[in-house]
Amino acid sequence: MTAASPPPADASSAGVAALLSSFDGPLSPALVQSLLRRLFAHPKIHSGFIDILRRPSVSASLAQLPQEKRDVVVRTVELFAFGTVGEYERCRQQSGGDDDVVWTLNEAQLEKLRMLSVATVVRGQIEQASSSRGEGNGGINMLSIPYSRLASELHLPQDDLRQLEDLLIQCIYSNLISAKLDQSSKSLRIEPHVALFSQSGAATSSSTSEGGANKDKNTTTAAEVHGSVFTRDINIKRKQVSQMISTIEQFLHHSTTLLSTLESASTASQIGRKEDEMRWTEVNKVLEESPLKIRGEASGNAVVVDLVIPWMSCR
Repeated sequence: MTAASPPPADASSAGVAALLSSFDGPLSPALVQSLLRRLFAHPKIHSGFIDILRRPSVSASLAQLPQEKRDVVVRTVELFAFGTVGEYERCRQQSGGDDDVVWTLNEAQLEKLRMLSVATVVRGQIEQASSSRGEGNGGINMLSIPYSRLASELHLPQDDLRQLEDLLIQCIYSNLISAKLDQSSKSLRIEPHVALFSQSGAATSSSTSEGGANKDKNTTTAAEVHGSVFTRDINIKRKQVSQMISTIEQFLHHSTTLLSTLESASTASQIGRKEDEMRWTEVNKVLEESPLKIRGEASGNAVVVDLVIPWMSCR
């Protein structure tokens, strides 16, 4: 297995900004379509495709196209926004290989659509794991996706694991998913984010402890895996808005709980520090008075012994 190839030179943030700024100002339909094709192949842009269609310059340019061609452009943009490579293949079969339904994608564009499709498959697996845990099936390994299923979903040869693994590595390096390749079981293991609080609100053990490290990540709650996959554009037609609102509210709840925990820990630390300072102040005071007390008790003797007790300050 080899590492994924590095992105092209124009994949920097400056290249992304330059490409997106090209959609501003008056545009001809041909220029818009050319820019969209570059956008579909850009290795650093994975979301915001629907927002491109809402730009006034793009909307005005597409309005100049015939309805059929405009629908093809919009349908292709929607594929990259929230579609999958399976939908692309079905559209190609429906059109008989022509550009009557969607554009014909080149290799770079098709690879990017496959990467976005991986994010969709992982998201669906997480949601399935969430519903299964809600039904009491927490012991089932739901955070592992077999290579055979991924190859089928991505329309890749079942016998070419090298191509599939290279694609998955590229997804991981591009921060589309948080996962590991399990070559022994030939599956993709989704890496859940360790939750600081369980669903009941009680604090769990620290994730850096040995106990947390030995925790079986495949039996974690759905709240622990919400951040393991890249979020694509929201499809309003599929009623994903309410789902996104629920996810954001859940994130807000966990953030508020975490902030409260940090504030409580900070307050407890400050109180402990003040108590330590007061205790060491008393200790230093006693140690400073000890030589004088010993000198006074020994003054009636023939020999006066100055006893200096070594002491250590709290600082």
